[in-house]
Formats: sequence, C-alpha cells, structure tokens
Amino acid sequence: MSMCVDMVRLDHVRLDVSDVSKSQRFYEEAVGLYPVVRYEIAGGIIQQLGANGRPPGVELWMEKGVNVTPHPTQHIAFFTQDVRMVIERIRRLGYKICREPFSIGDETVAFVRDPDGHLIEFNDFKGRAQQYGAGRLTADDLQRSAAGQTVVNASKAASDRRLTVKVLTNWSAVRSNRDHWMSLFSVTNATPFQSFTWADTWWSVLGSSGDPKTPCVAIIYSSGGKPIGLCPLMARSRDGMVWLEALSAPFADYNDGLYLRGMGRHVFMSLAREWRALGLRKVTVDEVPGHSETAAAFGSRAEPSEWIWNRTGWCSAIELRADEAISFPRKEYARKYRRIVSRERVQIVHHSGPEVVKHLRPFVAMHKRQWEGRSGLIAGFDDEGIVAFYQGLCSSNTGEIQPILTELRWGTIPIAYYFGFLYSDSYLGYRTAFEPELARESPGHLLLALLCEDLRTRGLATFDLMRGEYAYKHLYANYRVPQGRLELIR
Repeated sequence: MSMCVDMVRLDHVRLDVSDVSKSQRFYEEAVGLYPVVRYEIAGGIIQQLGANGRPPGVELWMEKGVNVTPHPTQHIAFFTQDVRMVIERIRRLGYKICREPFSIGDETVAFVRDPDGHLIEFNDFKGRAQQYGAGRLTADDLQRSAAGQTVVNASKAASDRRLTVKVLTNWSAVRSNRDHWMSLFSVTNATPFQSFTWADTWWSVLGSSGDPKTPCVAIIYSSGGKPIGLCPLMARSRDGMVWLEALSAPFADYNDGLYLRGMGRHVFMSLAREWRALGLRKVTVDEVPGHSETAAAFGSRAEPSEWIWNRTGWCSAIELRADEAISFPRKEYARKYRRIVSRERVQIVHHSGPEVVKHLRPFVAMHKRQWEGRSGLIAGFDDEGIVAFYQGLCSSNTGEIQPILTELRWGTIPIAYYFGFLYSDSYLGYRTAFEPELARESPGHLLLALLCEDLRTRGLATFDLMRGEYAYKHLYANYRVPQGRLELIR
C-alpha cells in the first residue's frame, strides 16, 4: 500500500471559470501561481498554474456551455507564514476578503474568493508543524506576488545552525577556493552562469577593468567545515554609496547562488548578518529565475524583514516534446521558408567549443548591425573587451560550459545566428542575431523553428529562451516562469 502512495503526488485541482484571463491574473497576483501549460480546446481554454510554473496547482477551465457554480464551502488551502500580511496585500489588490484572519487552535486562517467565487483559504499551519515537515510538500513558492512585494525573513532554524561565512575580496583568494566552487557547482541545480569558468573568465577580462568593482564572493561552511553554499557578488560604488550586486551583471541571464539542496534560506540569512555588519546599504541579486534555488528559498515565507522579493519579468522556454513536431507559429513564416529555399539551399550548422571563436566575430558584427539605432538591448557586444570575454569563455576546456554557435546558412552565406549553451537536457539560448538586410524574409524566425526541430531530434527536452520580453518569445514559448529581484535594504 505504501508503495502506491509513494508513486503518486497531487498535480492539480480543476476550477471552472467564466473568464480565464481574469482568473489567471487573480491566481498570479494574489496567490503567486504561474503558467504551467495552456491548451486551446474546442469551445474553450485550459490554463494550468502552479508554484514556479510547475505543478501542483490549479487548472482553470473556461468551457462553452459550462455553468460556473462554486461550492459554498469546498475550498483550496494555501500555506503562508503570515496570514494577516497576505490578506492585507490581497485587499490592496482589490480582491474580496470573505473571512478576516481568525484562530483555530494555534493556527491562523483566512478566506478570500476568486473572481468566480471559488473559496480560497490561507493558513499558517502552526498547529501541524511536525506533520508539515521533511519529506512533504512545503509549498515554498505559493505566495510569491506577481504584482506586489513578498517580504521574507529567516526561519528560527537558520539562527540555530552554526554557519561560518568567509568573504573573498580579491580574485587570487577566489581562485584559491576554486575546488570548493567547482564541487558545489557539480552537486547543485546551477546553470553555466554560476560556473567557476564563467566567473573567472568574466572577472579576468571585464571585472577588473572599467568602473571600480571589488569581488565579494561569500563561501558558507557548516559547523563541520564543509562548504554548503557560495554566493558570487561584487561591490560597486557611486556617490559615496557602496552596494553589492550579482557578479558579472548584466551578462548572466540567470543569477543564483550555489547551495546544497534546502540550504538556500540559511545561506542568505547568514549573508544578511554579514552584510549588515559591514555597513552595506544595499545588496541586490537581480535576474533570479523562478526555478532557481534562491527563488525556492525566498518565494513565500512572508514575515517582516529587510529581505524583499519583487517579480521583475518572465523567463520563457519551449518544451521540445518528443511526440510533437515543431512548426512555424505563423503561416507567413512557412511561406517565407518555402520561398527562400526555392532560391538557395538552407541549412543549420553548429560550432562548438573553440570552434565558436573562429565564427564569433561575424556573429558579433551581425548582432551590432541588427541593433543599430534600436533600443531595448539588455547586454550587447559593445567593445573589444566583451568580445574577448566570449572568446575566452569558448576557449576554456573545463567541461563546465558547453558553448554552441549555430548558423543559418543560405547557400554559403550566414543569415542568422543563435549563440547558447548545452546544459543537462536543455539548450540555453543566450544571444541571437539576424541579417537586417533580409529582415523581410524573417531569417531569425526560420532559424528558431529549424533549431527547435534539430534539438528535439537530438533528444533535448527544453529550449530555454531565457530572460527578456521580446515579442518572438511569446510566439514560440509554451512554458514560462517568473524572474525576480532579491534585495536586502537597510
């Protein structure tokens, strides 16, 4: 019997709704659930939402002919550490509070209604602390606010753990701790942007030049001397104010620390004490994806504190399902593809590792032509130093980073590029470019669709389009997670 129980988990609860967009906005803003998958069906829409864009969660059904009749007492309950604060935030958002916070034993409970009248409970579960512990769903991310702020604090367990923080403020000291960095990277759910190779190359080429910067890489050790976490930051200053931000900002699309699983909160709260002791005015970790360890640690535990979490945008991805062929999202792209193929052969060509260096400059030149006179570029290729950084990155042979530069060739001429990284069973699409003189033929869209199909046939599961609210991502993405900023402000 126990084997059967271990093999299943809650995935979602269906809710019939009259307006899927309005209901989705409620569950994003009030509860902190984000899109998992969306289906267009005959006569309706199905929108599934979950914490960090992953199940478990709710499934919103807007179906023609279905009468939405919420039950007066049946409800869905969500965990939060501060019911009263969550209710006040929901009230400010303009949603209906149908039962103000009240006590049941040691627990605080409150109820709200979604736009269709479905009953939603918020509960701190204080009377069930032992049952709501290890090995069970902790709902770490159910209260992330999509519109306002979620303020977080350390659990009491953090102060009970005897953690030691060592802050490295010169790069020679960082390099001498390379083994600790690489060992944490190998056992954590980190992206290439958190690798030692990325950080060391960036600092060597760019970090030590330009505006004054000081590395502030913190390594956190357990009482037994084992490294359990690492947070790569750097100190910046302006007008007499000193603050910390993510190392290599803004070039890493994803920022995160390296922590053993479940230790993210303890690591950051130890760092908070360290930064306050140094008198720093602000610490900012920007571009934090919702699927990261940092988001998992700080997404929901809402108690008054100096740590503040804000959602700042979205990260988009394409799930390359093995049973679904990739197609152009618009018929006009298919027509353009047929037209361009009729004139000359089209193919995609991959370059990896040091081979990328040989083809990097034409890609950079095309990227600059594409963006000339335009705005909205997050981090481009502005000078020789930036080109040298990517060249150094692609020349490394540590195995931590697997760069791939993909060309779309029309005959023998490159007309579009995608520069990214292979990571686990995913492709991280980092930068792209297309030939602006051929913009009417949509070469960027042609490359994206062909690359999706190529990656799928190679057995990859995900094409991660990463940060940025660019229009083309909305056309192709079938999955997205929130991206946010974690700040410690005095």
